[in-house]
Amino acid sequence: MTSTIEVDLVRSGISELPEDRWFAPLLRLWHEKRGAARLPHRRDCRAEEFVRWTANLAILDPLPDGDFLYRLFGSELARRFKADRTGKRFREAGTGEEALITTLREAAASRAPTLIEITPPVELSPVRWRILALPFASGDADEIQLLAYARPADESADLVEPAGSQRLLFG
Repeated sequence: MTSTIEVDLVRSGISELPEDRWFAPLLRLWHEKRGAARLPHRRDCRAEEFVRWTANLAILDPLPDGDFLYRLFGSELARRFKADRTGKRFREAGTGEEALITTLREAAASRAPTLIEITPPVELSPVRWRILALPFASGDADEIQLLAYARPADESADLVEPAGSQRLLFG
């Protein structure tokens, strides 16, 4: 049994995903909002465009000390993780998530969509999770927010890479 969040898979700079009900349409919407710009700007996004994803969505603000602040923690995430983290710092969960914080900071710095798979401690969640981290410009050109959409990995099995495929691992 693990006592920290394990980062199992990271694919950075993804431009498309296999078709599914959740991740591929969200990535397409991100590209649509981005247009010719490097990143979509949060001011160009309307909440109703993202309504189908909100229950499993977290919006993360990178903080100068390396942590993140949950600006939003979706209701389904709160139910599954038994805590609403809206307005709280990422490290407040106390689950030893430094590998995931590093991965999310790299996703923000890359300014590119990143697909992540994690295995949380069993006491936090009994299932593996798949996360699509999408960077958005917020405020001036240097400010970034991450929109992180998360679902249990078994609910999106069509995105699993075939055996023998190359994986970039962190953690």
